[in-house]
Amino acid sequence: MHKFSSRSLRLGGLGLLALLLLTALLMWFFFTHDQSAVDKPASGKASGEHRPALTVSLASPQISDVPTSLFATGNVTAWQEAVISAEIGGLRLEKINANVGDVVKKGELLANYVRSTVEAEYAQASARAANAADAANRARKLVRIGGVSRAQLRTAVNQEKIERARLVVTTERLAQTRVRAPDDGVISSRRAAVGIVSNVGQELFRIIRQNRLEWRAELTVQEAALIKPGTKATLRADGVDNDISGTVRAIAPGADERSRNVVVYVDLPPTSNLRAGAFAEGRFMLGKKKLLSVPQKSLVLRDGFGYVFVHEQNGRVAERKVKSGQRFGKRVVIISGLKAEEQVVLDGAGFLNDGDLVLVVEPEHGANNKQGKHDDDNEQ
Repeated sequence: MHKFSSRSLRLGGLGLLALLLLTALLMWFFFTHDQSAVDKPASGKASGEHRPALTVSLASPQISDVPTSLFATGNVTAWQEAVISAEIGGLRLEKINANVGDVVKKGELLANYVRSTVEAEYAQASARAANAADAANRARKLVRIGGVSRAQLRTAVNQEKIERARLVVTTERLAQTRVRAPDDGVISSRRAAVGIVSNVGQELFRIIRQNRLEWRAELTVQEAALIKPGTKATLRADGVDNDISGTVRAIAPGADERSRNVVVYVDLPPTSNLRAGAFAEGRFMLGKKKLLSVPQKSLVLRDGFGYVFVHEQNGRVAERKVKSGQRFGKRVVIISGLKAEEQVVLDGAGFLNDGDLVLVVEPEHGANNKQGKHDDDNEQ
């Protein structure tokens, strides 16, 4: 009985020891398995940090011949507007032959008055002038034979001159019953109406002489100093889809007392699309300057500011805030923030962030030469 108990205790101890060893083995297995599972995502994340964010091509800034210009605004007006007024008073307008927008020629009949009264005056003046001329001729013959005195001859000759002058005045009045265009142009205003009895000087029509328009651009005194007669300008006016080219004719000698601006007069070509009184914006072409520029698609606009992504030696990009200028062709001027020897991301710049790792797929010189040639072709 004692032997049986001791043996049982020994067997029980061995079983307990085996159980503990099995438990420890299972715990070690599950612990190492779980740790391996935890380590795998971390390892994957670490490898992802060295993966390029984007495949890009690069371009170097170029010193380009940039056409410089000066922005201005102003109104389109008539080069000269002729006011056609009534030269005779007390007569009724009988007929109107022209309306606003009509193109007319110099001397063309625009309107006419009822002229019966003036025609009667003309007939009387013609008869009196003829009688006075006959009397003067008789006096000249009679004075040679003593039939009339020298004083009577002078009286007859003076009367002839008076009646002739009266005939000239009446002839002029008769002509004034016909209202004619003083020059080629376009009717811009009409106040004449059939049936009105006009007074001398009353406005009847306005005409844009020779259908010539001009742009009166307003510039500051400093800006106007850069403009000379003959300078080319390009403008866009209200109601006109295409750009209009013009040439500076004159520059006002002084500035306006209120606005302190100087008016620059730009001759415009005749066009049916342009209207006097329209507001226009335009630019004066001042020549070309050598300025630093990059392709437009390398410039990224964020929060109202311009940025480029500069490629660094470690393969990453640095976001660089720049000040951009005017655009020409497919390029944009960079005023500050970028050096000529730096390279910028050309394609896909809008998808990058500061510090991103990128993969460059085009050789530096090949990409730049191709891009530069493409832009030069566009400028030409």
